[in-house]
Amino acid sequence: MVGRHYEGAEELMELSRISFRIVAALAVIVSFLVLFLRGRPIGGFGGLEPLLFASELTQPRGLAFGPDGALLVAEAGFSGIGEPAVPGQISRLSVTGEKTVLVDDLAPASAEQSLFARGGPAALARAPGADSVPAYVFLGPSVEAPLGALAQLAQVNGQWRLDPLATLTHALGVGPATMASVWSGSLAPDGALLATLPLVNQLVRLQPSRGNGLPVATGTVVTGFVGAGQQNPLPTGVTVRADGSIYVALFGTEPFRPGGGKIIRVEGDGRWQPVYEAFTFPVALAASPDGQLFVLEFASAYDSRRDQFAPNSGRLVAIGPGTARRRTIVREINYPTALAFSPEGDVYFTESGADSSPGDGRVLRVPAQMLRRFR
Repeated sequence: MVGRHYEGAEELMELSRISFRIVAALAVIVSFLVLFLRGRPIGGFGGLEPLLFASELTQPRGLAFGPDGALLVAEAGFSGIGEPAVPGQISRLSVTGEKTVLVDDLAPASAEQSLFARGGPAALARAPGADSVPAYVFLGPSVEAPLGALAQLAQVNGQWRLDPLATLTHALGVGPATMASVWSGSLAPDGALLATLPLVNQLVRLQPSRGNGLPVATGTVVTGFVGAGQQNPLPTGVTVRADGSIYVALFGTEPFRPGGGKIIRVEGDGRWQPVYEAFTFPVALAASPDGQLFVLEFASAYDSRRDQFAPNSGRLVAIGPGTARRRTIVREINYPTALAFSPEGDVYFTESGADSSPGDGRVLRVPAQMLRRFR
């Protein structure tokens, strides 16, 4: 009897050892799957976990790659009642995300202003020239410039500065206007700039040049847009594909409802037509080097009682080529505002670019090889 009990105990110990090995093996497999799936599509729900590229930014509003391949970021800064102000900045991010401030002490965005009327550096667009002038900068509205201003980022004797080109009221030849900010800018193949002014419902064309030896800019209105109920649909993002075709994101009319946004194509004469519909608050769009369109949605819902868009609910979406074809790349983004593609095809986008506290802003990245899964 004792021997049988002893043999039974040995069998139990052996079973325990086998069970432990199975549990350990399962733990290793699960850990491997977690690591493997990190940054890759998650089940049937779609979406990637993006890579952190840069952090501790203050409301990063604009992104643009310079001719040297470096990523430039425009931080709107922060100004609020009873809180210390953080100035706006234009910075350069190295290939590892290290930040170098190029221009500082710019007027910050005010938390008291509406989303599309805030001051501070508002948007960036790549310049067609040499490394000494890598980008154009749109600055938010002020009393002297109700529609904001356009400047060029220039390097002179090793020092970076903003050279004013024109206020938009002067460039467009219009009188005093309601405070309104450029939200997005894009470089056209002919060297002109296209920019959106959501609150005044305009897509404008600006032509930087030199007058009397000084940089200047002249402009024209390309078109306005009509939304539901003949209201302003708030044009936000604009991008120009390599073939010269122009696409604009329409955020949607008030009262803000999910699915009211559109992506439209604009012809050179200003005529336009919807191409992709049923988006929720699209704020930015860009084309990858191979022409694929990508859209950033600001949030998934709007609470009219609290006058607040739902935090941590934005998305990065790939669209086309069919009008109904779209794929979620990244979800649960907190208030994204801008995106840009590197020459290699990696996509970079901002997080906490608006309605956020100082230092909360980030730039996130999805490598090109991961995007190929969503073609």
